[in-house]
Amino acid sequence: MSGMDSYWRRYFSRLRNESESWARDNIFLAAAMVAVPPVVVWIAHPHHEIDWAVVKVALCIYAVILVVYLAVHLPRTAKLLDEEAQGQCSFLRAQVTTLEQAQKDANHSVTRKEWLDTAEKFRKWAGPPFGERVQYQATRGVLTWYLHKPDLDSLCALTGAMLLKSPRIAATLSEQVLAQKKHSDRWLTFLLERKGARDVGYATETLDDGTPLTNYTGYLSDVGQMSVNVCIENSAEEI
Repeated sequence: MSGMDSYWRRYFSRLRNESESWARDNIFLAAAMVAVPPVVVWIAHPHHEIDWAVVKVALCIYAVILVVYLAVHLPRTAKLLDEEAQGQCSFLRAQVTTLEQAQKDANHSVTRKEWLDTAEKFRKWAGPPFGERVQYQATRGVLTWYLHKPDLDSLCALTGAMLLKSPRIAATLSEQVLAQKKHSDRWLTFLLERKGARDVGYATETLDDGTPLTNYTGYLSDVGQMSVNVCIENSAEEI
């Protein structure tokens, strides 16, 4: 019963909000303007002749208008409440779906097949003439990567995120790999640790306070082919 009571309260509240002002101004006030003046005249001058038939006809017309008005707005209000409830249900269902998907994503583990599929995606970037050389600089243990191909960077970002969701691989990640804030940098750092770099060099500069600062530089020779090989190795580790 409490549910029905709540429904009827909302129903009449909505009906009042939607219909009260128009009915008041166009029916009740108009009917009052028809009825009140003759009544006032009749009270002030009881013997004054008043055409009550005209007043009754006018009031009957307004009563019919009120009935028609209610006949339209009573079902309309119910329909509006139903549409509002359906909208709220749709919103709640969407929220539940979003939460369920987020829970699935949180619990998702990268499989061997996903590593093999990712390896295939890297093949378009592997070998000449598409082999991409990616430079890096390491200063005080902080790596900075210079990858200038947006599509390749996006693929590296996806693969870097996979590292955290691959159970056996995630357990072996070094602190340096985990410290990378960007997913693409995480993958490139993982490649660096697995396969090493080319032309590693360094340069030392002196800071204003006299402290020497050494910058190490190098590059990954073919990120595409290197990624293919490492993705296949990761798939083997997830067997």
